[in-house]
Amino acid sequence: MWLRSYSTSLYLFLYAPIALIVLFSFNAGRSGLAFECCSVQWFGRAFGNPFIMEALGNSAFIAFTSAVIATLFGTLAVFGLQRAGAKVRLLFDALTY
Repeated sequence: MWLRSYSTSLYLFLYAPIALIVLFSFNAGRSGLAFECCSVQWFGRAFGNPFIMEALGNSAFIAFTSAVIATLFGTLAVFGLQRAGAKVRLLFDALTY
């Protein structure tokens, strides 16, 4: 029972700020102190800004490139560990965990 309440409070601590950011991103007011109904006007302003769109494109490019490189290296590591001995595999398992 104690472990369940601990994990629930940990997840709440980690994800509640993200949920609040998402909620307040739809705020129609000009201040973040009070929530005024729902609006997507800030998204329209952000997507109309060329600097933000350039930053979004750069972030997407970096994310895609790093995902491809990580997938390639991970696949090569799996093939290498499949042929490795038991002691080497045990060492890499310990490092992974």
